Order: sequence, then C-alpha cells, then structure tokens
Amino acid sequence: MKRILVLSAVMACSLTALADLVAYWDFEDGGGMTAADVSGRGQHARLRAADGVSFPQWTAGKIGSGALLFNPNAAADPNERNYLFVDPNDVNGDPNILDLTDAFTISMWVRRDVITDEWAYLLFTDGYDLELAVDPEGAGTNSNDCFWSSTTESWQTFLGAQTDEQKITGNWYHLAITYDKLVLRRYVNGALQFTSRFVPPNVPRAVSGVYIASRAGQDRVFIGALDDIAIWAGSYLPDEEVAKLANQTATPFTVSTAQPLPDNYFTKETPLAWNSGGWKLSIGPSFSTFGGWNDDHITVHSNNTATVWYIKDTEVKDWPPAVMMPGGHYALWANGQRHWYYFYNISPDKKYYSEAERDVSKYGMAWVDPSWSGRGAQTAVFAPYFTPGIAFCMPNTNGYQPFESPTHGWLSKDYFKTYARVAAVNGQNAGLLVRSYSYVTDTNPSDPNNLTYLGEVRLPLMSQDYVWKDLKFAYPKPYPGDSLKVWTEISITGGDENTRVYIDEFNPISDQANTS
Repeated sequence: MKRILVLSAVMACSLTALADLVAYWDFEDGGGMTAADVSGRGQHARLRAADGVSFPQWTAGKIGSGALLFNPNAAADPNERNYLFVDPNDVNGDPNILDLTDAFTISMWVRRDVITDEWAYLLFTDGYDLELAVDPEGAGTNSNDCFWSSTTESWQTFLGAQTDEQKITGNWYHLAITYDKLVLRRYVNGALQFTSRFVPPNVPRAVSGVYIASRAGQDRVFIGALDDIAIWAGSYLPDEEVAKLANQTATPFTVSTAQPLPDNYFTKETPLAWNSGGWKLSIGPSFSTFGGWNDDHITVHSNNTATVWYIKDTEVKDWPPAVMMPGGHYALWANGQRHWYYFYNISPDKKYYSEAERDVSKYGMAWVDPSWSGRGAQTAVFAPYFTPGIAFCMPNTNGYQPFESPTHGWLSKDYFKTYARVAAVNGQNAGLLVRSYSYVTDTNPSDPNNLTYLGEVRLPLMSQDYVWKDLKFAYPKPYPGDSLKVWTEISITGGDENTRVYIDEFNPISDQANTS
C-alpha cells in the first residue's frame, strides 16, 4: 500500500508540472520556419527576419541535437536582426501563455556570443521582459540582468550582477527565473544568485505576443544561441527542481512544480513559556507581540508578508517598514525597538558598551524559515539574532515581583526562573552567557558605570545547526527590589565569525524561587 501511495504522489506532482507547463521549445526540429512547442499547448514559434532573409539558424544544441542561433551578423548590420515570434492569436495556441499569473518559472540554456552596448532581450512582451546585462564587467545596474515591465513600476527589478559563467562569450549556461507570489529569484547553473524584495502578486499581463531574442523584433537583440526554453505559469520550480534542469538530471516534462502559498497561510506564534500566574520581566517573550503596546506588534498580513514600524527598509525612499518574508533577515537599530531590547558591542575582557552599527550580518530580526522553526509550517516565528561580539540586552520594562528580603514571605523570591528557546548556527565550542545586573530607577543602564553585577549563567549551545533547544535556568534578582531594576545581558562565548544565535523566546518569571 505504501508503494502505491508514493507512486500516486509522484504522478500527481508530475501531472501538476505538466498542467502548468504553458510552453516548451526544445528546438529539436532541426530545420524549417517553425520551432514547435512540445508542451502540447500549441505555442509554436515562428522564425522571423527583419530583412526577410537572415532568419535564425538551426545549430547544434546544448540539450539534444538542436538549438537556434540568433543575430550572428546583427552587430555589424542591424538589418540582419532576427527573432522568434509567438502569436497569441494563433489558432493552435493558448493566449494564456501571456498571463504568468501569480507564480511562474522561465528556464533556458543560453550561449551569448557577442556583448554589445545594449541590453540583450531574451524574451519580450508589452507587459514584461527578460534582459541580459548591457555591461557584465561594469558597475551598478548595467552589470545586472533584469526582469522588467514598462507598464508597472513594481515589476522593474534588477536581478543581480552577472556571474563569471555568464561573462564568458561562447559559453553555455543554464538560466532560470522563478516567482512564488512573494519574490523573484534568479539561478545560474542551478545555483541561486539573487532574491528580490517582495514583489506584488500578478505579473503584468501582456497582449502583444512573445518575442524571443529581440525587443519587439526591432532592436536590442540577443546575439548567440538558445536552447530548451520552457515556461511554467501558475506554479513555480523550487530550488531543487531548478538544479535538476541545470544538472541535466530532469527535463521540463519530469520536474515537479510548487504552488504559491494561499492567502492567510501564516498565523503568528504564541508564547510557549510557563508563567504560573506570575509577573514577567519582559513584556514580549516571543519578541513579536508586546502587551499594551499594539503599535510594536509585528503584523502578519493576508498576503503572507509581515511588517512593523521599527524594522525599516532604508534603501527605499522615505524608509517604509521592510516587507518581511519567511526565511528573511532584517536589520534593526542598536536600540532595538523602543525600550524593549538593545544591541551593543561587547568585549569579553572589558566592561563597556557601545552602540552596534546597524548590520544585518551581525544582528537583527529573522522571520525563521518554517522548515526549521519547529513550530509548524503555518506558524510565523520571529526571532532576534546576534553574533559574537554583540550583547543582546533587555532592561526591566514591565515591573516584576521584587526581592525585598529573604524573610519577607511572598517577596522573598531571590531568583528569576527563566525559560529560553534558542537555536544556533556554527555553535560548536560556543556557549550562551546570561548576565544579570541591577541599576537604580531613572538611571541609564546602557552606561556600565550604573550597573551592579549580580550573577551569570553559562549554557552550552547545540552543536547541530538550526535545532532549537529549550533552556530552563535561574538567575538572580536585584536587592532590594523596591529601589532597583534589572538589566539582562545575553552574549556568545567562544564560536567564530560564522556563529549566530537566534532567541525565539526569553521569559524570566519573577515569582519563582530558585529551583536549580
């Protein structure tokens, strides 16, 4: 029975991929004036020449025996430009090829023989197009490939600088562009090279027809050979399936596509820690919801993105909130968000703080990839992260049950009973250091001169990457609690520049006696 179920699942994936394969030109025709669409959708491409003579040439292919060579003489004589054209009104075709909807993949083998001083159009419609860099060896956007729409600004996307493989003229490489309803991705030879910011769903729809190797059959031609062009619409190829095409272990007929996430897929996490009805040191132990401060909550939207005011996209005019997506890492300022937590530079042999420069590679907020969140595929988990040399600090922000004296009775609790959920990357030979300090009310705890050391806990990190560990421990409260507050400092001991710690939850509960 298990074997039957597995076979059924594989067949279902293959059928889905075939259903969304809207065009596939394998160029195995070997001759003639038509490149057949072998997807079964009837999107046959006609060979065209500006002068009526200099048509694309059939040549040896990268995959199979055939490919098409475009514009070998166009650099010297623009009248000899040529291209392929797919007519949306073709009686044998399906006009929906022009509608990539809210997910797609474009895949092809590319051999660029000549680099001119113009963008080289691989594919053009009046709604969107795919272009190769005008100056691969240059700087700035001229060295980028791009997916562009002349009608919709949000779809004017540079796809990152060309790779070394792409810069070699006469060299075949596999190129794929995918969109999963959230972001565009660009792959070269199966390796992910670029991921865009969030792009709104629904690619601009075209009505003009599809031109291959030219902009509307007029200029900005691609000079070189193309092979095995395939387009999927309504679904997309995930990383591993793109790699199969590049490694030639699968064909457009045998890969499996993925569906974009449905709206309202994610629900924000809820705290895990116990509280025994007691007071908590921090308002927001999950770092995504802060009781009493609604504008500080991270909001998960129906389109499966998230935003909050203090995580800014500083590369966009007026610094709007960054559009957060699953698996993304986002920069924070050193003062974190409002007065709940801070990030400081720290030295293990000196007692001082300085504000850490805003650097997403050193610290920030992650929307933890659901593949390793440990909270379920549809749970949105947000976790601050930091690296060695950064102290993640939390002041007393919501009061706690103070420690008045050992003989007071209900105010005799001298320790915080603490729950933390932590994961690490490259955590071998590294540990988590949690230090507790006290400071006088209305003084600045970020000035170490105002801090009094109380105690610390040292905890080993997981040796396995991206594995969550539940930590339960106790650390001391300040005394007397009616005049002092607590400052919690969390940092990494050991490790190296590649070590990173994620804290999904840190929840000291103040009405618990020391149970360690």
